[in-house]
Amino acid sequence: MILGPFCGVGWAEALRSLGLAEAGIDTDPWVCATRMAAGHRLTVRADAATFPLGHLAGRVAGLVASPPCQAFSRAGKRLGIRDLPALYEHVARVAQAGRWLPYPAGGWRDPRSPLVLEPLRYALDCRPEWVALEQVEDVAPLWRSFAHVLGRAGYVTWTGILCAADYGVPQTRYRAILMAHRDRPRVGPPAPTHHEHGGADLLGREVPRWVSMAEALGWGWEGPARTDQPSRTVDQASRQWVVQTGQSTEHGGGRPVDRALVPQPPAPAVLGGSAGHWQLKTGTHDRGYDRSRPRPLSERVTHRDRGGGLAQWAWERPATTVQGKALVPRPGHRDRAGGEHQQDGAVRITLDELAILQGMPSGYPWRGNRTQVASQIGNLVPPPLAAAIVAALTDPAEAAA
Repeated sequence: MILGPFCGVGWAEALRSLGLAEAGIDTDPWVCATRMAAGHRLTVRADAATFPLGHLAGRVAGLVASPPCQAFSRAGKRLGIRDLPALYEHVARVAQAGRWLPYPAGGWRDPRSPLVLEPLRYALDCRPEWVALEQVEDVAPLWRSFAHVLGRAGYVTWTGILCAADYGVPQTRYRAILMAHRDRPRVGPPAPTHHEHGGADLLGREVPRWVSMAEALGWGWEGPARTDQPSRTVDQASRQWVVQTGQSTEHGGGRPVDRALVPQPPAPAVLGGSAGHWQLKTGTHDRGYDRSRPRPLSERVTHRDRGGGLAQWAWERPATTVQGKALVPRPGHRDRAGGEHQQDGAVRITLDELAILQGMPSGYPWRGNRTQVASQIGNLVPPPLAAAIVAALTDPAEAAA
């Protein structure tokens, strides 16, 4: 069994791509509904922070977890940063005791702060073969404290910061990672599959460049910043269209648009099975849109809706770190830790596009209203990054390296 407290869908999709399955625990009914709709049947709706673990000792092969990050996220009030000394102190008490100890119920600046300790409880009580944890960058020192405790419990560990763009995600999302294994002489981060500028790696292997935001979304070089009309894809010979649809829907968004202004697409695009749907095939990247299925016209977002600052950067580089809203901030300068400050101004996209920038497939069966879906997307770990981490912990070839 691979156990996933605070599960969401990111780790589940990553494991599915590797032929594995996650038993997920989450208290959010909409997360559970999304997982069930996506075929992740091993889902328990429960509070991961109070879930009993005694019956799972010796039955868990792997542990994956992305505990709630809102208390530490730079997009919020960050009250969890003021709780870090108390969190370090509790981990030190656990290390001294050599076993899990309950943490205080109150006295936290942010009541969500102690949830970041829960993966350590799961690891010590269940003793899985391997552990993979993900959080925002500011939690990296706490992960190092966890690594110390896990090391004393017989695990070999690695902690550090990984960028999702290095693993094919069209987003410069930097995250603190902890990897641990009980039965290996060494543990290290997965080898990047992409590079900011592309080229050869240290072994002489060709590594593709980072995936740009526009490439992943299949916008094409004419792009939404150049026209209000449906724009052609890069492959002009294909005579296919990228249709930008508009008027607010449960999973889309944008301003209402007169459907009469949208021209009939040329062959091979055809009208879908019901009025108001297009059936299209577009996209130039393997993680881009799959528009071979009918899509409602009500997902159009024009370049005016997207924001005037789109300019050229979306065609040249990945998106900045996406959050729980259908807005992508402009790129800014990087700080000393390698993160990215985001200037004012943002590009408006649909929620389906937001999911694609997280490495999720287009048309994913999200459940809930617009706010609930946006939250699920913004909080998940990008599956390509998560899959690379798990593969590094489970691939027999990695063990022999």
